[in-house]
Parts: sequence; C-alpha cells; structure tokens
Amino acid sequence: KEMFAMLKGSGLWYMLSAFFSTAQSGFFATLLFYYTTFILKDPAVTGLAVTINSAALFLGSLTTPFFTKYFTKKQIYIAIHIVTGIVYIALFFFGHNTAVFLISRAVIGFVSAGQGITLPALANDLADYKEMTGESQARGFVQSMLGIAIKIGALIATSAASFGLVAIGYV
Repeated sequence: KEMFAMLKGSGLWYMLSAFFSTAQSGFFATLLFYYTTFILKDPAVTGLAVTINSAALFLGSLTTPFFTKYFTKKQIYIAIHIVTGIVYIALFFFGHNTAVFLISRAVIGFVSAGQGITLPALANDLADYKEMTGESQARGFVQSMLGIAIKIGALIATSAASFGLVAIGYV
C-alpha cells in the first residue's frame, strides 16, 4: 500500500519525467544510422557523431558539479529538457546540414550528462519528501521505480523508432 502511495502527486510526475527522458535519448540513438544515411546522405557521419556525443557527455559530466553550486537539481533538470527541446526543434528545421547535426549532438551530449546525474538525485529527494510528509516510507521503491522508468522509456523509444521506420517503408 505504501509503495503505491509513491505514485501519487510528485511521484507520478517524477516517473513520467524519467520515462520520457530515457525515451527521447533512446529514440534518437535508435534512429541515428537512418538519419545519417537518408537525411544527411553520409553514413560515415555516424561514427563522428557518436564520438562527438561521447566527448561532450564526458565534458558535461565534468562540469555538472560546477553547475550544482549555483543551481538546484530541479533547475538543472528542467533547463536540460528546455535546451534539448530547443536543439531538437532546430534540428527539425536545419538538420539536413551536417555541421548543424554534429553541433546538436554535442549540445545534447553535454546536457545529457546533467540528466544522468540529477535524475537519481531527484529520486532521493522525492523519497525524502514523501518520508518527511508522512506519505510513505518506501525509499527502496523510489529507487526501483527509477530503474523501471528507464527500462520502460527505452522500450518506448525503440518500439516507436522501429514502428516509425516500418510506417515510412524503411524496413
């Protein structure tokens, strides 16, 4: 009973946020080869995009502790999603250009590091909040909820990408 109390209010929003955070990153990773082959018409860019993304992710991991001194975890998490959304919109309009594509992958890689760091920290904050308000004592459930959200987000991403490719006749 206490475990399901975690899924009300802020717990539900946290779970949905974790679903879609994972889904957006997994969706683009699944479609990376299709994008570089058929949109950019240069499959060799795939390796460069992965390398740039990894380097940006590493730099983002190094700089996230700096940002946590000036901003809260929640502010960082929200800013990450705003920046990611802006980059995806720009990619939609200007994504046929290889340079824009590679820059977008670098920006998304850089901010994704903060997401990976703040999401588990927010899970702990959620558990603390629920305990302090007397709603629940299910700290372990919150942590497992994050793991489930990541798995379901990955499922949504790969399924949507696969069905989308079938729908446009790629497969």
